[in-house]
Amino acid sequence: MNTLDIYAVILAAGVGSRFRGSNVPKQFMELHGSTIVASTVEKFIVQPAFKGIVVVFSKAWFEHGQQIFLKKPYVDKLLFCEGGSTRQESLYNACRFLLKETGKDCFIVSHDAARPFVSNRIIMDNIRSINSGYVACDTVVPCTDTIVESINEDIISEIPNRNLLYQGQTPQSFLSSLYLSAFQKLGNLDSVTDAAKILKLSGVPIKLVQGDVSNIKITTEYDLQFANFILGSTR
Repeated sequence: MNTLDIYAVILAAGVGSRFRGSNVPKQFMELHGSTIVASTVEKFIVQPAFKGIVVVFSKAWFEHGQQIFLKKPYVDKLLFCEGGSTRQESLYNACRFLLKETGKDCFIVSHDAARPFVSNRIIMDNIRSINSGYVACDTVVPCTDTIVESINEDIISEIPNRNLLYQGQTPQSFLSSLYLSAFQKLGNLDSVTDAAKILKLSGVPIKLVQGDVSNIKITTEYDLQFANFILGSTR
């Protein structure tokens, strides 16, 4: 049984390079009367299992990000941390920030700010995995499409067995000290896109948590239009 504190970390430091036609990062854009980042944070605020919630913003947008939450009734439950130049560095900074703030190890449930449709069930399943003894877990959904690999971007090099493949989502949850150690040990992480790979490369066993196809990530303008349509049709 886990006896350590659990913190949520909302990663909102990205620049949204695949989102065209906006002069602000996508996480600050409007989503059905709110912002994407606030909509996401509010999915975690209601969970009593979290000791606190850390929202990670880039240096350039740090003050702007804080301003979004200053008048929220739950602002006293939030901590704000400056991110890094990559997703992994931002998560590393959050781990170091919490270690400095609390002086002790903790579990982290990390989530993309651009996934505002994460369900209570998914969050709770991550927390249950931690509380049942796992040191890391990753939210995934089974692949429904055939995955094709091409090393040279011209000719198919392999077609893996779809029945063994999953698509990664977030949250990704883990013991903070394990992530800090793995990050420091592995060095160059430019090609690593998520926490699960860093932990796996360091030999950490990772429990699968069942995600949901509705847990979409807002990456393009179409995704945002679709998200607003969903919310508009369900309220």
